Amino acid sequence: MRLAGNITPGNITPGRRGADRRRLRRMLALTAMHDQQEGAPGQLRQISSSSPQLWDEAIRPIPHDFYHTAAYHRFAEQRGEGQASLLVYSEGSRRFLWPFLLRQIPALEPRGFYDVTSVYGYPGPLTWGGEDDPSFLERACHAIVSAWRSQRVVAAFTRLHPV
Repeated sequence: MRLAGNITPGNITPGRRGADRRRLRRMLALTAMHDQQEGAPGQLRQISSSSPQLWDEAIRPIPHDFYHTAAYHRFAEQRGEGQASLLVYSEGSRRFLWPFLLRQIPALEPRGFYDVTSVYGYPGPLTWGGEDDPSFLERACHAIVSAWRSQRVVAAFTRLHPV
């Protein structure tokens, strides 16, 4: 996925649940067309791995794997793999969560550009209560991409989990 310009959904490889992966690709593609959208109804917050209680509280009600936990991301962070964070987009009781590592791009260091990647394993995004609502997924993806752009992220890579 390229965040500086168009998102290329072809870079996301479908997992065992191909229909869900295709829906995520479509939502990511739609966010590229709605960059000018304003006033999204949801809330977006970023949780650092240094706040493991908040992180684990956010993922607790959602089926997840240990790859999604604050402890696993903190371990990757301590190994120098990047700054671990969890973005949580919410509208009412619906949630869309995306754990990631933020890394400075050495070749672009003087300009301060970053990329986003996932920890080793399959941590990909999680959703609760909105997985069957394409407009919710579109707003969530748009909010996350906007947050990454504000952090000067120019590229993103994640491994999708079959959960």
